[in-house]
Amino acid sequence: MIARREYRAPFDQPAQIATLLVLMVALGSAMALNALLPEGRMDVPGKIYFALMILAVVIGWGLAVRSYEIGSKWLFIRSFLGYKKIGLKDIRAARYVPTLVHSEIEKSHGLSGMFGYFGSHRADGIDGLFRMRCNRIAPAILIETQRANYLISPDDTREFLNELNERLAERDIASTD
Repeated sequence: MIARREYRAPFDQPAQIATLLVLMVALGSAMALNALLPEGRMDVPGKIYFALMILAVVIGWGLAVRSYEIGSKWLFIRSFLGYKKIGLKDIRAARYVPTLVHSEIEKSHGLSGMFGYFGSHRADGIDGLFRMRCNRIAPAILIETQRANYLISPDDTREFLNELNERLAERDIASTD
């Protein structure tokens, strides 16, 4: 049986700043709306707005990547709201991406820093659309599968890539037997 190791997913400074700014804007706008209403009472639109701000923060926090784990058959990308699993059999290649600059990333849709980076993006040096599931953008690992490419950012990037490549080599050896 193959041991599984979990790799943490730390936030980079731009993600921390974006998260704090979004939280301040959400809280500040909800407080401002409440202050503008007569006698501090929140009517139905005010309550809906406040609830949506809280919901956006909770969902963003819940989707933030907490860790990555390489199992015997799956790569797990874990968040508080669940996990994404990628079959090792589906991975065509995995490579180290040492640097990627925020200004080089073009967002298709997703979160750009609030509780990490989540969604579909494009960037110079990476062919096609890729899905970001990370809390920092450099260093990172690009995982290429049949269906999609994923950019992830485990804590010990080099060690993670070495372990993943070992599992992929074991998979390739097993498939030729």
